[in-house]
Amino acid sequence: MMTVEEWRKRAHACMAASRLTSDSSARMQWQSLSEGWFTLIETRSTSAEQHDRGESSADKPVAVAGGERLRTRLSLVR
Repeated sequence: MMTVEEWRKRAHACMAASRLTSDSSARMQWQSLSEGWFTLIETRSTSAEQHDRGESSADKPVAVAGGERLRTRLSLVR
């Protein structure tokens, strides 16, 4: 099973590949793959944090949960 760090490396590799291609369709596909890896990381991180706190996703309003995912997302891109 892959680790979150391996997922992160793949996300960054896909983003790098998107920057290297001159084909706009290929660039969008690489970016989409990168987004998928980051979404997987976010989902894993969010569910692990909720599990550690004994919470479920139903415990938070949708806007709060979305804001936390966005905040996590922005910190992963750096």
